[in-house]
Amino acid sequence: MKSRESELKFLYLFIDSILLNASIVLTTRIYPLPVFDDFYGYSLNLLYANLAWVITYFMLSNKNLFLRDGYFNRAIRTTHCVTVFFCVALILGYFVMPPATYSRVFLLLYTTIFLVGKLVFYYFLYYYLKQSRKKGLHINNLLIVGANGTAKALEQLVNSNPVLGYKFVGFVTENREDDRNSLGVVADLERLISEHNIQM
Repeated sequence: MKSRESELKFLYLFIDSILLNASIVLTTRIYPLPVFDDFYGYSLNLLYANLAWVITYFMLSNKNLFLRDGYFNRAIRTTHCVTVFFCVALILGYFVMPPATYSRVFLLLYTTIFLVGKLVFYYFLYYYLKQSRKKGLHINNLLIVGANGTAKALEQLVNSNPVLGYKFVGFVTENREDDRNSLGVVADLERLISEHNIQM
């Protein structure tokens, strides 16, 4: 899970960076400023926005990596994250950007487009991954040993995060009576792995 977590962090950062830069380019078409006729001003705004996003992302990455309660939870976290980005960009812009190349209105516009873009993109991504998982595509079957609180939390995490690529199959417990979702006991583990084609 740790290696998958690291992969996801950089995958999300890469996707978000594309969405952010696309938002800036789109905003220059909607709200053209004289400074963007100059390559220096344009590139400086791109650099500063990406720096603000990297700072924000690594500040909040552990809080925003996984879902708890489906897409609605992702939408709340995304809104919070982009709000923090706006504040970081405001502060950073005040200290590092030359006044002639800095516009708060421009920042507000591309931040809004970035938020909408993230919400729409991740909605369709999670919808596609959930449908793929239902069809059994691109997934690894997961069996959890134990049925305590931690195991239940892991089940919820896997079910709420289709991007992880796992499908929860069931629990294996010490006693069959420990949990109604139990597929069997630890002694049956070898048979259950083969029977349910378990990869993890």
